[in-house]
Amino acid sequence: LNGVASSVNGRGPLLLGEVAAAGLCQLQAKSRRQAQEEVMQSPLFEQFVGAVRNKGFFEDPEHATPKSDPREEEERLVLQKAVHDERMAKVVCKFRNKLAAKVDL
Repeated sequence: LNGVASSVNGRGPLLLGEVAAAGLCQLQAKSRRQAQEEVMQSPLFEQFVGAVRNKGFFEDPEHATPKSDPREEEERLVLQKAVHDERMAKVVCKFRNKLAAKVDL
């Protein structure tokens, strides 16, 4: 690179994503998304999610009852997924923090 490379599209300076990708490649590192996907596939994470699920964290009574109107039902499903995704993000964050705390010990 050394400042002489141009963007993939050949029309200007490197984009931030291109610089980040080059850095990850050079360091043989993983992006946060790649690392998170690997963590989410681990048996330990699945066990953690199971424990959280058993405590009722993913329950969403507000969006649990199916609607008879197709539009309302579609909206309910979208909201239900959004709530689940938000809660899953919190679980991932909590799990990562717990792992980091164990590494620090």
